[in-house]
Formats: sequence, structure tokens, C-alpha cells
Amino acid sequence: KILEAIREELGPDFPLGVDFHWALNTREAMRFVQMVEHLNLWFLEDPMPPGNADAFARLTAVSKVPIATGENLFTRQTFRPYIEKQACDIIQPDTQKCGG
Repeated sequence: KILEAIREELGPDFPLGVDFHWALNTREAMRFVQMVEHLNLWFLEDPMPPGNADAFARLTAVSKVPIATGENLFTRQTFRPYIEKQACDIIQPDTQKCGG
């Protein structure tokens, strides 16, 4: 309901991204993306904890909301499974954490 109120206030075309900072498990994230697909979100960032590219791939495959992650992935090796498995739509590396 909060996101619906924000979307209504901002209008349908204002870019609205939501950072969940790992608040959901896979099942909750799957339900959530279905509940908010009508809100035209710009992206949903880190709905689940990092480290499980397979779970992110399953979520990305069913979500109409673009899925973003990466601020807590630090090396090429940690990003690789997300890229190879198409486990997100947007990669957001935190360059400060990745060495500058």
C-alpha cells in the first residue's frame, strides 16, 4: 500500500526504484514482484541476500519488474554467475567496495 501511495503521488512515469536490502527470501520475492508489477517500477534492488545466483535467476525469469543487484559482489568471479545465468536485469557494482 505504501508503494501504491508513492506511485500515485509521483505519477505513472516517474522513475521509481525500490531497494529491499535483502529483506525477502526467494518465495516472498516471487510473491512481491507479482503484487507490484502494475506499479511500473523502474527496478527492485537486492530483494534477497546476495550469493545465490540461482535464486536471483528464478526471480528474474518470472518478474516483470527489472531486478538489480551487485553492491555486495566484489570481484569478477562473484559477478560471473549472475551474468552467465542472467540472474538480474541490472548490475549495480559499488565501485568503492570493488577497489575504486
